[in-house]
Amino acid sequence: MILTNRSAAYIALRRYVPGAHDAQQATKANKQNWKAYSRYAMCLLGMAPRKFRTKQAIQALQTCLECSSLPENKKSEVETGLMKARARLEQQDADVCYVV
Repeated sequence: MILTNRSAAYIALRRYVPGAHDAQQATKANKQNWKAYSRYAMCLLGMAPRKFRTKQAIQALQTCLECSSLPENKKSEVETGLMKARARLEQQDADVCYVV
């Protein structure tokens, strides 16, 4: 719980790397902590855009949706984040340039 809350504080300060670390540690401590998965994804998407981060964010949001502790009224918010992350990944795939 403390790590999840501190992750939220880091997000508010736009300190995504320590926020991601705390959120990831919180997911390891409690596999049903939907807030930790959501905040981990937010941190990853807040960092410099890299394809591997986007993929990790998608995985975190998918896991978040599977959490039994996810309240029904937060489900659409997580689904929207997942949709945006998938759109980002599609854009990143389209932006790949091949040099001949």
